Amino acid sequence: MSPMAYFAKQTILETERLCLRPLQLNDLEDYHEYVSDDELLRYDFPASRNLEESLEALVAYNLAQPLGRYALEVKENQKMIGHFSLRLNPEQTCVEIGYVIHRQYNGKGYGSEALRALISFLQTIPQLEKIIATIERPNIASQRLVEKQGFIHVETLKNVQSLRNEKTMKYVYVFMLHKVT
Repeated sequence: MSPMAYFAKQTILETERLCLRPLQLNDLEDYHEYVSDDELLRYDFPASRNLEESLEALVAYNLAQPLGRYALEVKENQKMIGHFSLRLNPEQTCVEIGYVIHRQYNGKGYGSEALRALISFLQTIPQLEKIIATIERPNIASQRLVEKQGFIHVETLKNVQSLRNEKTMKYVYVFMLHKVT
């Protein structure tokens, strides 16, 4: 079975406090709350200027290709506080992970809890060898998040063009999914 078939079969992951589930159109207001926060997204993509831009981004980047895209929802109040995305390489042996979490919910362990659930899920896919996270150098919180889960810094990329059309430095982290024997 291909990794994409695993993604299709496992669209919902649950932890003690979180539900990782497909994004939906009715997530727009929660999604807009954090994708319009320019300070939060300073290391990522340009912030949405209005609800219409957020709708276009939600549809184009998440709903149009939903497999491997997960809304991060707090079970207690069904509030969507961020999202994770998994992108397979062409050989389908490696997945790159990306994520954004609403600033109001940082420091509460939600990122670690979600990342642990995703790692556990990805470890069930035999073809996948590793997870890659590419993080801009000044984003210390994201660096700590992946390091706490066992990712190892393997490369530094200099003068990389960011999604904001700026030159930046990025750190590449790797998590090996299966032990090599």
